[in-house]
Amino acid sequence: MKKILGTYLLITFAFAGQNVSFVKKLVSKENYEAVKKCPAYKEGLVNPTLTPFHMSLHHTTYGMAYWYSKKTGGFESLTNIPYQNLFCYKCHTANCYSCHGVKKGKAYSLSINKVYNDKTCYKCHARAKLAYMFDKKMHFMDVHIERGFTCADCHTTEEVHGDGTFKKHMLEAVTITCEDCHIKKAGQVVKLKSGLAYKIPAVKNTIPEHNRHVGDIACVACHMKTQISCLNCHFDNVLKTHKKIPYKNFFPTKSFTILANYKGKVYPANVMPLLYKDKTFMAIAPYFTHSVDRNGRKCKDCHANPDVVKAINRGVKLMKYNPATGKLEFAKGLIPFVQYEDGSYNIDMDYVKFGKNGLELVKRYTDKYQIILVKPLTPKQIERLKAKLKYEK
Repeated sequence: MKKILGTYLLITFAFAGQNVSFVKKLVSKENYEAVKKCPAYKEGLVNPTLTPFHMSLHHTTYGMAYWYSKKTGGFESLTNIPYQNLFCYKCHTANCYSCHGVKKGKAYSLSINKVYNDKTCYKCHARAKLAYMFDKKMHFMDVHIERGFTCADCHTTEEVHGDGTFKKHMLEAVTITCEDCHIKKAGQVVKLKSGLAYKIPAVKNTIPEHNRHVGDIACVACHMKTQISCLNCHFDNVLKTHKKIPYKNFFPTKSFTILANYKGKVYPANVMPLLYKDKTFMAIAPYFTHSVDRNGRKCKDCHANPDVVKAINRGVKLMKYNPATGKLEFAKGLIPFVQYEDGSYNIDMDYVKFGKNGLELVKRYTDKYQIILVKPLTPKQIERLKAKLKYEK
């Protein structure tokens, strides 16, 4: 106990010069006992401590364990390799220095300003970094980044450091929503971490799409430009190299957006397709890419759109191998997530590996799907997507 309190006081003192209390509270005795009951503790991933940080996803990385686990129908069911034996398990935020540490000569100091730089977050959140790079190539910029926002302007201390309660995955840990600002705080002027002042715009009730869909469709389903996806993760290579290298053991793309049901709303979904010893796997889950466009989609982008209807009726190959060219072709546009009467899904892809003469086709279908948290669109939703809107000519 003395050691933990000493660490708590030391950290608070280190930040006192910048008027920041890094650890706001100690976990109560009840929560201390609760740690011993949480899945992460039982699986040997965390030890009970008295600070909220050690219960956070940044420290436990339990989010990855949750999706990977056999218990949730994850990739472990194909590999039979326990999560604790993967190098991913070691990639966690061990202490304050992981994010706040600044090296000066041989000594380290702690800085709150370091986490106001998105590059600090991009060190681990590589998918967010890839999204930013893809957008830059397309001469597009997320509206919040364009206005000077950093990750820390939206994501709270409790989200990052933990609130003392166990979280299974990131969707439980992240609580900030579009409505928190653009409805509840609309018109207010806030000060960003950069020092800039920003007046929060309100949701416009003059936009037909807002009047029709606020409440049943998530804001990001229309305002997110496209989804960043990492396809064909060659897990054999990842295990050997302990690295995830774009275009070497996976193929990133930002050309499509999958729409599914999540928490009673239509929400963007993402895929995580993997290849291991010629066995193929695809996880489908809710995911938000920080690629927000101030101009959302119009009615015609979804309703009676020929490409959307084709994706519903005939299915979509997210990644397709062209034997004539030896190259990969990626899906584009909006893709509704649909389950057919025979139980199959409309989303699939080709799986490839690198051979002596370039890419080689391994399999044209997915052996096993993992679908939790999201659900396919309902027959009624599909019917509405196919139908031409009455007020359109």
